[in-house]
Amino acid sequence: MPTRPDAPRDAAPRDAAPQDSAPQSGASPGGVPRCGAPQDSASQSGAPRGSAPRNRAPWEDVPLEDAPEPRARRLERNWSELLQEIRVAQAGVQILFAFLLTLPFTQRWNQVTDFQRALYLATLLLVAAASALLIGPVAYHRIMFRRGARARLVAAANTMALAGLVMLGAGINGAVLLVVDVLMGPLATVLICSATAAFFVALWWALPQLTRWELTAIHEDAQDSRPPAPGAPDAGAPDAGPPHPGPPGAGTR
Repeated sequence: MPTRPDAPRDAAPRDAAPQDSAPQSGASPGGVPRCGAPQDSASQSGAPRGSAPRNRAPWEDVPLEDAPEPRARRLERNWSELLQEIRVAQAGVQILFAFLLTLPFTQRWNQVTDFQRALYLATLLLVAAASALLIGPVAYHRIMFRRGARARLVAAANTMALAGLVMLGAGINGAVLLVVDVLMGPLATVLICSATAAFFVALWWALPQLTRWELTAIHEDAQDSRPPAPGAPDAGAPDAGPPHPGPPGAGTR
């Protein structure tokens, strides 16, 4: 007589993990991702599958103009920009300095007046000071190399560059005054040199100051237009006064 088996032969063991026959979300039965299905962060960032997602810096998810910049990177950028500006100014200083150094060795130098001689000496000293100030950041950087003083270097170089530009502008106007005084009469000298000095002041000082004032006004307007924080009192709302105490005995039992 045949015996009845206790369990069917094709039954799966109880401790076996069930297999998920349904395809994963975002993939077709063939293993190809569906169109429009969300992908993981590794595939979006271009990293190979199986690798850990790259930790994104906080400033990579915000617009460039609003991204916070690390202090070391900002100092490096400021130093590079400052060096480029100094190179531009040094070209003008070198040309003017070479021109002034050759003047005393010309044939007409004996015909200059005492005023022109004093003006030449003052202009030469101004250009020499401008050259020293504009080359000063290079010497400062070389002496303080690998001393961890990048912030002080940028601050000192900025001060030297500003002072050097002032000296350079005064030296250029002094050279113009010297040449025009030799070639033209007193009235033409005053008019031409006054126009030259006003042009330098307008370009080198007035225009940057006007831009700074405009940016300051824009930032102040933006801060005033920000909504108040939750729970903060509205400055434009009328004062409601102290709360009404209510009828007598309302808060007592």
